[in-house]
Amino acid sequence: MANQHSIHIQWFLTTIILIGGTSSDITCLVTKHPIINETMYKAYRSLYTLDMSNQTGFKFPIDQVMLIHDGLSRYHCNNCGVHSIYRVSLSKLPQLTHLMLENNTLEYIHPDAFEYNTRLGKVNLAGNQLSTFNSEAAIRHISSLWKLDLSWNEQFDLHRVDLQGTRLMFFTCNHCHTTILNRTTLTSMPKLSQLYLSNNGMEQIDDDALVQAKYIQIMNVDENQNLQRLNLISESIKKLSAKECNLGGTLNTSKLPMLEFINVRKNKINWLYEHGFMQNTVLNGVLLNDNLIEKVPNFLLDLPLNGLWRLCLDRNPLQPGFQVDAAKDLYAAKKLRNNCLDDANHLHKFENYLPNINGKAVYKKSPIHDLSSDGLTVDLSNRNIVYIEQDYLVDNENVKKVLFNDNHSFDFQQNRVFLKSSSIEGLSLKNCSITTIYEATFKELHNLKYLHLQGNKIQFIRSDSLFKNNPNILFISLANNKLDFIAALAFQKLEKLEILQLDWNERLSNKANDPFLLSKSLRKLSCRHCRFEWLDAMTLVGLPNLLELNLEHNNIAILDANSLQWTTQLKYLNLHYNHLLAFEPNINQLSRLKTLCLGGSPIFDLEHPKNQVLVDNIQKMIQLDKGCSDNTFSKELDKRYNKVKNETKLHPKIEHASLMNFEKSSAECFRTNMAIPLLLCFVDFLLF
Repeated sequence: MANQHSIHIQWFLTTIILIGGTSSDITCLVTKHPIINETMYKAYRSLYTLDMSNQTGFKFPIDQVMLIHDGLSRYHCNNCGVHSIYRVSLSKLPQLTHLMLENNTLEYIHPDAFEYNTRLGKVNLAGNQLSTFNSEAAIRHISSLWKLDLSWNEQFDLHRVDLQGTRLMFFTCNHCHTTILNRTTLTSMPKLSQLYLSNNGMEQIDDDALVQAKYIQIMNVDENQNLQRLNLISESIKKLSAKECNLGGTLNTSKLPMLEFINVRKNKINWLYEHGFMQNTVLNGVLLNDNLIEKVPNFLLDLPLNGLWRLCLDRNPLQPGFQVDAAKDLYAAKKLRNNCLDDANHLHKFENYLPNINGKAVYKKSPIHDLSSDGLTVDLSNRNIVYIEQDYLVDNENVKKVLFNDNHSFDFQQNRVFLKSSSIEGLSLKNCSITTIYEATFKELHNLKYLHLQGNKIQFIRSDSLFKNNPNILFISLANNKLDFIAALAFQKLEKLEILQLDWNERLSNKANDPFLLSKSLRKLSCRHCRFEWLDAMTLVGLPNLLELNLEHNNIAILDANSLQWTTQLKYLNLHYNHLLAFEPNINQLSRLKTLCLGGSPIFDLEHPKNQVLVDNIQKMIQLDKGCSDNTFSKELDKRYNKVKNETKLHPKIEHASLMNFEKSSAECFRTNMAIPLLLCFVDFLLF
């Protein structure tokens, strides 16, 4: 991992040679040449900085002085081949203050390696292979050392070594192997001010781990994913960061009176000890994103915290409650959203999406669904859900169907995706409180095929873009809503839509001389218990491939003679329980029709002149009515047939011949009168 380490401080050095001067005037030297003897730079009396970095073959000689120089202060050999620092290696560099040996193969440092470097203040040994320095696990004679970086020494355990750094103020060991911090770990560093131990595999930090470090102000233990608890005691610490660990339970800061800033993002904290914040009178920043907190903190309302200017709560499974509105108002008034993670995405701002109504908010990190035995169906029905995180199922790649029925207070939010999923094919949201479908609602359900929205409160479908990201939809049910308007173009772009159910939308009507819907793919349309008042020549012009049409329980009085001329593929037509006065279409022209239901119209008048076509096609009408649930019409028609038969007293063969001749003449007349307008309308439809 040493090669992956990035140098924290880049030293940009250039060789400075005074014009007309000699080697003794050089103060800073960057060289590609290795040291071949300890007196190599003896003539460079003013040499202050020597940078030999990137000499991968260079290493310190065994038990010999590396270099003799009375004035050298800074020595750099990053990306070299140094594997050991022996006792005498640096013994002839008495003025050395900075030692940079980053990204070497260093495994061993003699306990007294710095005995003669009494001014040594800053050492960078990051990206090496150190574990415990040496067999004694100690480094002595570093009383002047104030900054030490041992990052990316992946086997190094701070708890197992004795640094004796009595003046050490800054210690960094990110990506090391310290697993525990207790009361004794930092004993040898009493002046410690800043401690950085991210990515160490830390498992335990005792409450009193900082008691001996009375001057510590900053501590960073980010990304120690085995760390589950952190309740520190410190009279001095000001900034504490423990993001992306595994902290759970209650966050308690009551024993950190000087705390100004705390970052515990991406943990599993589910509760805040809010009275503890009473002790944090100087607190100005709290980062609680991505935890398991369900309650908007009361300290927003109850505590002064006048210095608080930054509070991040996004991506917590916050739940609705009576205090939500007050908390959100105060949050906005104090302008507490300041450089939070999701500032740029308003969809993730808790104050924008968290409802204030009674119910449950559902989040990915706190799943509550039932999963079928085959893992294909997620059931979230009847959970009183009022909000669901759009990423709730993003990791469930096998789920094909989602049941979200009977969440009676749930409605879609404007500009917010309902769910994201590349696998969901079936979605059922029956009996919720959905009032509007927005363009963003189903935007991330690209494989959706079956959509059930029965029993909601949807009033209109005005846009043809609501399903533009769902090209595979086959079935939509909007039954039992409050629809009073559907744009004719609403489903035109759904080239695979076959079934549309609009039943029990009792205010949904159609306009005279206007297409009801435009769809070349629709095969089955049902609008039972709606408010259709007529079927004229234009009503079905946009549905050329319709096979089944159910308009049971509407207010249709007359079927225009040309009302079915466009639906030549029609096999099933149900007009039960309308207010039919007249049926004008010539049934013989609908060669594919297998079922025609006309029963239940209380004022249907077989004697009406416009119903002569029925009388002329009595036998076929009776046959088409057999598949209907209400056969009163066919019975009445049969009586009429018998009456006509008795009155004419025709021989059956003559009667049959007369009926056949009438059907033939009617068909020829239909073809002659309708061929030209049919062709024109069909062309218009294609262009449209």
